[in-house]
Amino acid sequence: MTIIPPGYLQATYQMRIPGPGSPAMVVCGHEDNPAIGTPADIAAALHDAAGDILMPTQPAIIVLERTRITLNRGGVEFLAETVLDRPGTGVAALSPPTNTYLMQKITGLSGRRNRGRMYWGVVTESNVGDDGQITGGTRGSLNTTFASWINRLALEGLELHLLHNTPPSDPTPVSSMICSQYIGTQRRRLR
Repeated sequence: MTIIPPGYLQATYQMRIPGPGSPAMVVCGHEDNPAIGTPADIAAALHDAAGDILMPTQPAIIVLERTRITLNRGGVEFLAETVLDRPGTGVAALSPPTNTYLMQKITGLSGRRNRGRMYWGVVTESNVGDDGQITGGTRGSLNTTFASWINRLALEGLELHLLHNTPPSDPTPVSSMICSQYIGTQRRRLR
């Protein structure tokens, strides 16, 4: 189980995807910013950042449905969520629903403990070759989009972090994200 130390939160971004892969969950760690307000305000800010910046990378039939957070403020855990449909804005044919972009979380520190990854959305047919390789233009665009998301989170005081499940549990700041050259495949682990 992930350790959420005081001053941090875990956010679960839930997307509706047509077919057997729905819903898709993306889980990230963030720093808390009490100046934003209540836990519900923080969930809304995270939902808006993902909806505004990340969802345009997805076709219109993919919808960010909700963002749930578990926040540790002063040793007390709070739960909150924002439920608001934020559809993608793209138009393209989808590849199978379990094919996704695999984003590598870069921390600037070495070692397996300081690496992370994140599956994002679905891959569209026009952005991937027959060999599963993502086109260079798509990778560059995703890298720029995720850099914008990281910058917005930092401006709002909700910096992206890796949360750990073993001590020492100090979260590791994520400095950038890079799209892998090949598509990732999401597996259904728990249902």
